[in-house]
Amino acid sequence: MYRAMNIIEDRLSAIRLRFEQSAHMRAVTLDALISKANDEPEVARREIGEFCHNLAGIAGMLGYRDIGEAASAVDGYARDPVGQLDLLLAMAEVLSGLIHASAPDGEQTAD
Repeated sequence: MYRAMNIIEDRLSAIRLRFEQSAHMRAVTLDALISKANDEPEVARREIGEFCHNLAGIAGMLGYRDIGEAASAVDGYARDPVGQLDLLLAMAEVLSGLIHASAPDGEQTAD
């Protein structure tokens, strides 16, 4: 049993490390989706929602509670048919900042 738990913990650690290493790219992706809203607002709304839905699940599972909760809130708002686009984009920008802050040293960007 102890050995099995170590294997699981090792695998989760590896997944967490990959998540941390991809934080900058995730933030850049979200920033691009936010920018897309100027030209294609409904496409951007859908894609921001999908991106945040996926992020919410993995972030929460790996212990990034703030990112997971923020991503879940953005996802929920993106799915709200009466949700205002400008508020959605503001929420997504806050989430982007959280993601940027979780990037390993040297990969954070100044926005």
